[in-house]
Amino acid sequence: APSQSPDLDLKDAGDHYEAVLDLPGSAKADLDIRVENQTLIVKAQRDETHEEKDAQGNILRSERSLGSF
Repeated sequence: APSQSPDLDLKDAGDHYEAVLDLPGSAKADLDIRVENQTLIVKAQRDETHEEKDAQGNILRSERSLGSF
């Protein structure tokens, strides 16, 4: 899957910075957030599957969303 960049809002709060990232489908356990050489590094893996089934259990629709950044 191709690499993607999340939407990021960065705020200078005086004595620290606050970062807000849009990471739909990423669990906290799948995030790698760190600072290296004064650079914020954010890596994540996303693996979502959604299925819609009828009353008999037959799949009507199946969607998968895979990705990393």
